[in-house]
Amino acid sequence: MYNLGFFGSRTLKGEDVEEIIEKEIQKRKPTSIVTALEPGGVCASVFKTLRKKRYGIPVIAWSLDEKRCQGMYDARSRKVLNICNHMVFIHDGTSKGTLNEMAIAKKLKVSYSYYKATQETEDRSEEEWESSIESMFEIENKNTRKWEHDNT
Repeated sequence: MYNLGFFGSRTLKGEDVEEIIEKEIQKRKPTSIVTALEPGGVCASVFKTLRKKRYGIPVIAWSLDEKRCQGMYDARSRKVLNICNHMVFIHDGTSKGTLNEMAIAKKLKVSYSYYKATQETEDRSEEEWESSIESMFEIENKNTRKWEHDNT
């Protein structure tokens, strides 16, 4: 069993993000995909890509454990990282959450690929992030991004 995980910035989506997701799936040929249950950004793009391409790969989606309060993001990240053979981080270059998740991956010695947008992305309001996954798919980022890539 090969679990491929995806984490990334909520500010990122669009065809370029989906292309990165597709490339990593084709390269690593996972038996399952692991990601967070977030309503927008990279995690939502994983679901969109899987639906579009009809890969037929099972998805393990982790939600937050609100009983953990301040540590709920850290706890979720650790649970995901503990079952992944490889992680893909797609970062807008500024979000702290993605960097924190990558730091945890390094501590846990999980191999990863890191993609960083080198151009600024369009900001979204918190209300837009809180809306459903379906409506987030309708708001495409029209910016053209360039990417830096690093495999560890």
